[in-house]
Amino acid sequence: MSTTLSGLQKPGHQWAYIANSEPAVIAETLVALANSDGGWLVLGVDADGVLGALATDDEMADAVRKAERMCRPPVRTLDWQQRDVAGGAVAVIRIERGGDLHALEDGRVLVRHGAENAPAGGETIERLLASRPVGDFELQPVPGATRDDLDDDIIDEYLERRQKRNPRQVILPKDKLLQQIGALTEERMPTVTGLLLFGKEPQFFMPQCRAVFVKFADTQPRGPEGGLGYGRREEFTGALPLVIDRAWRVIWEEMDKRAVVKGLQRQEETEYPSDAVREALVNAVAHRDYRITGRGIEIRMYTDRMEIISPGGLRAHHARQSGGGALQPQPTAGQRPLSVGIYRGAGPGHRPHDRGYGQSRPSAAQV
Repeated sequence: MSTTLSGLQKPGHQWAYIANSEPAVIAETLVALANSDGGWLVLGVDADGVLGALATDDEMADAVRKAERMCRPPVRTLDWQQRDVAGGAVAVIRIERGGDLHALEDGRVLVRHGAENAPAGGETIERLLASRPVGDFELQPVPGATRDDLDDDIIDEYLERRQKRNPRQVILPKDKLLQQIGALTEERMPTVTGLLLFGKEPQFFMPQCRAVFVKFADTQPRGPEGGLGYGRREEFTGALPLVIDRAWRVIWEEMDKRAVVKGLQRQEETEYPSDAVREALVNAVAHRDYRITGRGIEIRMYTDRMEIISPGGLRAHHARQSGGGALQPQPTAGQRPLSVGIYRGAGPGHRPHDRGYGQSRPSAAQV
């Protein structure tokens, strides 16, 4: 049975209609509207005016709350209005344009395309990220995290190195300094920055802040017989400086090396320029956009190249240098080119507040 809804607009960019209270379907529309220009969700009737299965106010509210929790970060719903119609009732819910980039639990990013929800491509994600502030995200408290989730050993090492660099600066209490650099809120809750830099297990709260190394036995992911042709796979977790340090050690182990004599000196030459590799690794970790969920940083070593792929990409000037594709430092004699893969969705990303962190680990460059 169809019904006429007075005062409501036809389905379109800012108007979506869902007949049944299925949280997963509602979540897709919440994400799409929040990532676009906001709008209104009419729950309980489809685009043709056909009422769905009867649901009480409490059932519809419960479905929407479940849907909100399926969004990363959660999407806020406003101005809930119920309207009685012939044969039942519908709810009209307003969704504001989000200040963050929203995704579903599986990492999908959706936007509105006409009256439909559509997956966002790389260029669309780039535009969405560029139009949203990054700093606010870095300073947001992480739901569920407490001060105990920060590693005091890592913090103490940071404080020691900071004091050595600036011996005349005033020594503040530990938590006060963490608040000053944006790692802790005034209520002593860890922020995104705090967990990324000092967290014991930041991946528990943000699974996307991990890195994976895979060494393949060919020039493609699959071997000659079609099977996955990798010989080594390592996953790196922990605070960002530890991720960089552990990843760099594995890369160094797997790079071919040879001894060359220049003049009267014997030097070790690697198949890839080590400074370029280390810089690419640091850029991938430090400049990626941690608002993008569902993906980690990937380090792929093939027989003819290495790729370091960072969701969200590097900052704008790096993306321009690469033309949105790959950055290739000029190899020296005997060295293979290094390719830094960049997703087409490259955009502004996270940058830790203090570049000096990580100096005590000589094998890893500064974050």
